[in-house]
Amino acid sequence: MKVILEVRWIKTKTALVKSRIYDIDYALNPYVGCQHGCVYCYARFMSKYVREKRDWGSYVYVKINLPRILASEVKKKKPGTVLISSVTDPYQPIEKKYEITRRALEILSKTMFKPIIMTKSDLALRDIDIIKKISDIEVGYSISTIIPMFSEILEPSTSPPEKRIKALETFSRNKVSTFVFIAPFIPYLSEESIDVLFDMLSQIKIDRVVVDTLNIRYGNIQDLVKSLNKLGFWEKVREVLASENLFFNYYSYIKNQLIAKAVRKGLRIYFLF
Repeated sequence: MKVILEVRWIKTKTALVKSRIYDIDYALNPYVGCQHGCVYCYARFMSKYVREKRDWGSYVYVKINLPRILASEVKKKKPGTVLISSVTDPYQPIEKKYEITRRALEILSKTMFKPIIMTKSDLALRDIDIIKKISDIEVGYSISTIIPMFSEILEPSTSPPEKRIKALETFSRNKVSTFVFIAPFIPYLSEESIDVLFDMLSQIKIDRVVVDTLNIRYGNIQDLVKSLNKLGFWEKVREVLASENLFFNYYSYIKNQLIAKAVRKGLRIYFLF
């Protein structure tokens, strides 16, 4: 069923928000909400800040004045790493029209700030002309699975996994630092394609792989249950989530497995757990 998207313009007071993420100085989010509507996304907690009751994925607030605010802030704030984005996708489909992310990159390209792009969209290739000019930029793609059927249900409006892999290859070929964020690593489901994914990543020579756990603290559990039931994985995932011990044991096992696989494929791997 096609989602009807509600789009609103808003004005932001701040473009560069101080980050609480390790090794990241600032977060820059061009939008509130996200068209991608990933069922597991923790960022839906942002709905409360704009008093939005629509389903996640059905609304986007465009920070229409963000480039102007950013142009002012980069003259005053201490340079550092800038994550684009932490609670929305900077290259969701609406970016094609509004170009907030592109305009932000143009501003950052003339400064000492270090952008780190995080996306699930091959639309980022549109901006490769700017991205190539920024010497220490990083482009990361979030991939939980490369199985098309799984992705279609869990990440309904994102670029298909194969397009993300091709985008990574293009950026790497153009000497842009790249990484893959396997997040969330969904128990059992993400395992189904991990060997093939690692094979692909070793061939395109990405710089690193980062892995994180499944986060169910921000109201995503109902959508997640429905989707995992469709795919036949919910009962297994439910067991892992049933207690802290099971959760810890599963991800400890996975961590050891992924380290071994990464070593065999010559991949550098890091964990956020």
